[in-house]
Parts: sequence; structure tokens; C-alpha cells
Amino acid sequence: MVYLSSDIRKLAYQARKHKETFDPQAFLNALKQKLGPEGTILIPTFNYTLRNGDAFDPEHTAPITGTLSAEALRNEGFRRTKNPMHSFAVWGKGQAEILALENKSSFGIDSPFHWMYQHHALLLGIDVDLQQSLTFAHYAEEMSAVGYRRQKSYTIQYVEQGKTGPATFHIFSKKPGYVNQVNPLLDEFRGAGIITEFTVNAVPCFVLDLHASAAIMKNDLERNKAAKMTYFSWNVFFRSIARSVLGK
Repeated sequence: MVYLSSDIRKLAYQARKHKETFDPQAFLNALKQKLGPEGTILIPTFNYTLRNGDAFDPEHTAPITGTLSAEALRNEGFRRTKNPMHSFAVWGKGQAEILALENKSSFGIDSPFHWMYQHHALLLGIDVDLQQSLTFAHYAEEMSAVGYRRQKSYTIQYVEQGKTGPATFHIFSKKPGYVNQVNPLLDEFRGAGIITEFTVNAVPCFVLDLHASAAIMKNDLERNKAAKMTYFSWNVFFRSIARSVLGK
């Protein structure tokens, strides 16, 4: 089970540098072939900038999470999950089970993040660091019911099978002033032997055991006051309040 988070620009650059062409579709097909019929791939197709009243159509709303996300939605065999802010393009053995999830919460026990935890998925990062790729950390935060986040509801115009209507979803959202950081967890992941780091054509990559990472994050969240996962900034707090007042 692979959760793929990537920035493929350097892969494309390295291909051009060697007078070759990087084809995202060929890349996805090669990954599918490598995993085989027992494998499952999840690629984030997030739209976390959605707000109350916005529209979301899982068949047509473009993701904001990069080129490979959009390419996955065009690749044969991939299908998109239903949550507006945190959907995934999914391929493989686990697809039907994941698509059947009706998760109203982005990071709850009814979400693909919990499915990945249960099935010991691996996070494959390509030219991204933990800060850019470990959205799974928000699942750990919700499971630990951290005090610096709260459930927030939003209602959007949801398009399904050609019909549009209001639908309400939930996200475990940061309170004003808090900033997430997960890169400080890297040394613990290395010490526990749950992350493998390597390069492909001068592009940094890593593979992280998400199930094992959850235990380390739980320990930081519940026993270390989340010191390695968040901090409070008055500067960020006042900017958040100003945006809220100005409606931006």
C-alpha cells in the first residue's frame, strides 16, 4: 500500500538534462506494474482551500496538489474519493474499500487516513520533505484529540451524478496562532528505523512506515505537549484574526 506524495519537477528536469522526456502517465503505469495486483496506490487530490458555499465535483474539480495529482485522475484505473478537502486518487486492490468510505471528517476513523493506518501503508515521498508530505500527522492529531485543534464544519455545493445540493463536512482545524511542524520528528523516525532515504537520478526520496510513525507522533502529542509537531506564534495569531475580521 503506497501513499505517494511528490513534486515531479526535478524528475522532469533530470530527464531533460539527459535529453529524455519524463512522462507522468508512464511513471504511474510503471508504479502500478511494480506493485502488481496486490498493490494499492493513493495520491492526494486535495482542495483544502474550499470554503462555505464553494462547489465541489469529484469528477471535474481540479486538485491543487500538483501535476501528478491531476495526471492520476486521468490515468486508467484511478478513481477519486468523495471528501471535498482531502480526496485521493486511488488505484488497486484496496480501491473499492476506500471508495466506499463516506467520511464526513477529513482525518477521522472513517477516512482514508485511518484505512492507511490499519493497512500499514507506506508513504513514498519524491522530492518533498515531511513538512510537505506528512498530512497523515493530522490524523494522529485527531486520534489524540489535541487541544490546539477543534472540529470545524463547512457546507459546500456538492455535485454528484449531475445533481447539486448542500452537503456538510468536518475538519479538525487548527486554532488561530498554531503552526504545524513535523520535520523535527525525522531523527526519531530514523532512530526507530521506520524511514528509508535514498536518491533516484539526484532526486531525494524516502519511504516511511505510516503505522509505526503514528506511535511516535502519539507519544509526542500526548507525552511531550506536541513539542515536535506544533508551536504557537502571536504573529500568526494576529494575522489569522485579521483575516477572519476582513473576511479573507
